[in-house]
Amino acid sequence: MQAELKNPAGITSEIQTYIDGLVQNTTQQMTQQYESRIADMWEQFRLAQAKRYLPQSEKFPAQGGLFNEAELLADTPPSNDEPETGTITYTRKRGRKPINPDLPREVIEYDLSEEEKICGCCQRALHNIGIETSEQLEIIPKQVKVLRRERKKYACRYCENQGEDSKIITAAMRKQPLPGSIATAGTSSCRRPPSVSY
Repeated sequence: MQAELKNPAGITSEIQTYIDGLVQNTTQQMTQQYESRIADMWEQFRLAQAKRYLPQSEKFPAQGGLFNEAELLADTPPSNDEPETGTITYTRKRGRKPINPDLPREVIEYDLSEEEKICGCCQRALHNIGIETSEQLEIIPKQVKVLRRERKKYACRYCENQGEDSKIITAAMRKQPLPGSIATAGTSSCRRPPSVSY
């Protein structure tokens, strides 16, 4: 049977070469189509990867003259009308949301020792210029309070008046178990009571 398929009866050698040529041309066309399709798919994959992972930029060469209002305004004659001016007022929010002011507070003050309240340059007394505060939430079972840590800051009045470099000295605070957090060690060891809102 295999021999009949290779050399079927009634097919001349010219017809066989024609059929072989058609098969070869068809195979080459299909191979070229598959290769071009694979190349297109690879290009689409590379573009998708580039879009997803490469840095994005809003700079395009065609945007050179997009925002040239200054040149347009320079070409127009000045008008006698006064431009309308308005003030924009807004407040910039910095830091985290403050802790509920209704919670009881316990103030812990940190101050410099008397020896540290002397200026290193001129040996005169430093004066208090402010307080640096931070608040942490302390949860004791069945009790919630805010620990307000106040660190006093000092500077030398004489050095300030003389125009010398006056250092600001802030009282040291003991190291916190969770730096930068509003939680104390006791807060992190217990879970939040369901009835308290922070």
